[in-house]
Amino acid sequence: RLARDEIAQISEVPPVDSSGWFEARQASDDSREAVLADLFRQATQELVDYSSMALGDSQAVAVLPTVAEFDTLKTVAGILEQNLTLSVSRSGKFKLVDRGNLGTVLRELALQQSGAMDGSKVSETGKLLGAKYLLASGVVRRADRYELFLKLLRVETGEVLSATRAKIDRKLVE
Repeated sequence: RLARDEIAQISEVPPVDSSGWFEARQASDDSREAVLADLFRQATQELVDYSSMALGDSQAVAVLPTVAEFDTLKTVAGILEQNLTLSVSRSGKFKLVDRGNLGTVLRELALQQSGAMDGSKVSETGKLLGAKYLLASGVVRRADRYELFLKLLRVETGEVLSATRAKIDRKLVE
């Protein structure tokens, strides 16, 4: 990515950036689970690779509930959240933190999303869970696919360390 950015600075024709997302489509010989597992493995790895700060091994992370664009997407959001949680737990970079205080955290997040709170409240949310990092996600529906946006947040400061997007064929989760 750094090399591509440097080349773009000196070139009259900037290179095409195709690394802004991952796309999951099912091939005839792949199971849905295998395709989604690979997608989330790659997305999780990108969050780690492009983090603005180095992450050590086994960092405490809490996967927040996936926010759905509309209520009709809650089932899809739940499926994607479960796959994301599984991927994070298998990544080796993170250890999942118990979400026993999730009710409190969800109320806090609802307040934040209402606009009544600023981004600095991410720190309080993470502390409630005992996590060093939060993994936030949101899903939207497009004509032929879903798009899942992922953000790795540093609890201490509320800083977004990295973000990525996954495009998912609707057939994989419906």
